[in-house]
Parts: sequence; C-alpha cells; structure tokens
Amino acid sequence: MNDELQMLNGELYYSLLRVTNALDYTYILRSNGVTIKQDPLMPGKVFDGDVDGYDLNFLRSEAMVTANWDGFGLPVNTQVQVDVISGNPGVHVNQENIDYQDKNQDVVYYEVALGTDRRFPKTRDNIVPFTNVDKNTSVTFYDLELVPSRGMYYFTVKAYSASYSVAMVTSNGFRVGYDGGVSVALIDRFLVLKGVKLQLLQLLGITCLFIAAKYVERFPPEVATLCHLTDNSFQPAQVLKLEIHVLKALNFDLNITDPTVFLDRFLEIETNQNKEIAHMSQYLLDLSLTEARFTVYQSSIMAASAMYLSRKLTDIDDPWNPTLAYYSRYSEKDLAACTKAYSKSLLKLPTSKFQV
Repeated sequence: MNDELQMLNGELYYSLLRVTNALDYTYILRSNGVTIKQDPLMPGKVFDGDVDGYDLNFLRSEAMVTANWDGFGLPVNTQVQVDVISGNPGVHVNQENIDYQDKNQDVVYYEVALGTDRRFPKTRDNIVPFTNVDKNTSVTFYDLELVPSRGMYYFTVKAYSASYSVAMVTSNGFRVGYDGGVSVALIDRFLVLKGVKLQLLQLLGITCLFIAAKYVERFPPEVATLCHLTDNSFQPAQVLKLEIHVLKALNFDLNITDPTVFLDRFLEIETNQNKEIAHMSQYLLDLSLTEARFTVYQSSIMAASAMYLSRKLTDIDDPWNPTLAYYSRYSEKDLAACTKAYSKSLLKLPTSKFQV
C-alpha cells in the first residue's frame, strides 16, 4: 500500500502485476480497475474522557488520558444524544439511516493524536503523534507527563474512508490534575453548618463538584454527566435542588482560595525547574485533602511548603532561594510547621486506609 499517491477524483485506475517465472518468462496481469469517487467524508464527534458519548472537561490523571469518538461517515441526524436520565447514556445510532449509507463513507481506519493547541498542525500532535488505531473508536494514551491545572490539551482524530477521503475533528479540550480543592472546601464548610445523611453524602459531593467546576473551570461539566458518574444513583433535579441549598447555607460566599492557584504562581517563578517538582508538589496538595491537620494552614503557605519540600526531596542545592522567598513572602522558617505536616503524611502512606 502506498499512502503517498495523488489520485484524481473520478479517474479509473488499474493495478498491474509483473510476474517472471523460472524460465525468465515475464507476463503482466491487470486488475479490473477502480474508479476513485472521493466524496467528502462526513465528520464525527470527538469526546474527551472514557464516558462514551459524553465530553468531560477535566481528567483526573496526568499520566493517562482517554478519548472516544463516533459518527464519522454517518449520514446527518444518524446520531442521537440520549439523556442520562433514561438510563441509556451516550450517543445512540439510528440503524435505519445506516442502511442507506454510501459505502464510500465507510471508515477504513483512524489516526489519533494529542496536542496542546488545535489551531496549528504542529501543536495538534506535539504530545503524542498521530497513531493508527485501526477501526477502534476509543484510545488511551499512557506514560504521559501532562502539566496539572495549567493549559488545555486536545485530542485530534483523523478518519480515512474507503475512497481515500479524510475527515479531521478535534475535541473541545480538557485539563488534567483537577485536585478538587475547591469542592472539598465547599463540602467541609457545608458540613460544619448543616448535617447530611450518609446516603446523601455522594449527592453532596457531586453537587459541590458542580459548583466548584462552574467557579473554576472554563467549561463546567453537565449535571447529567456528574449523575452518570455516580451510576445514576441521583437525578439532575436533585443536584440542582441541593445546589441552591448549599449556596444559601454558605450565604453565596464562594471566595475560596485553592492552594493550586498559589502553586501555579510559585511554579512560574522558577521557569527552569523540572516537571518532577510540579507533579510532586501537586501530589502533596492531594495528600492534604484527607488530613485534618492541614485545616489550620492558609492556602498560600500550603502551596509554598509543598513546593519547598518537593525541591528539598529532589536534592536542589537551594530549595528556597531568595527569589522564591521574595515573591511568596515566606521564609524557610515560616514553612517549617506545614512542611513537617507533609512529612508526617508521607511517612504514614504505607499504612494509610486510603491506599488503593
């Protein structure tokens, strides 16, 4: 197979096979020919995340991300988005429309890439180059080193039809390493003010996540998507009702400072440091979410201490240089108590009940 041929639409092409036998006799076989009919391939839809037919705007892992897609080559109005409430989430396909599909619209294979900007060819695949996934309609990329909280990432899917037509679609984009700091803070503040039955704690969790996402994210998730993640244990109407209840209890005060915001700023000060510092600092902030001892510390000092300890563990000569001290307004002495708390959390990890 030669992917570099420049064949013209509507032209008839033949394949020739030259055969030479042991007697040095040569003869040529010719195929019946094929006419190139290059109808534009109908584009489909690309969804970030592993929930088929739904687009997630943040993915938890910084090392493993998933995308799924559908609809390439299908006639218009073939795909139907079914509401999560029905119990059949995702994209459903009208089989009757497929029966009338032009066979030239059949997809032969897909190529998928991951990049940081969908506007330019060079940045559509600067994280993972275009990879042939055959006819699969989902992919998972492993062993990545994506930067948490900052920047957007995009999946790009190229579909190749039987008539050599190509359709390229890029996802809406997603962020990684969503630490849940704002949503956890909302849950904590609400539980201080109001009591919640154990069976409704998960509902409170996705409700606070929904509020936090609208507060932090550029593209918050749909309520139905959050309900689907709980295996449809709750309905969107319940989330919206509890959202009002939570906001009233908090007096609509969402002025919650997430440590990640400070960490992002501190990481920008030292532009030449490796990604390991960012990942380790974010990991320490994640550990603090399940520890009551961190409730006494301000978000800024938690971020600074996490970065300080990360730099110290990676054997940097000057873990807290004058530049970091100046912009953070914290000295090493100021960070001592919080750094010690992080150290205790690290030491108890092997016996932690939160181990998976």
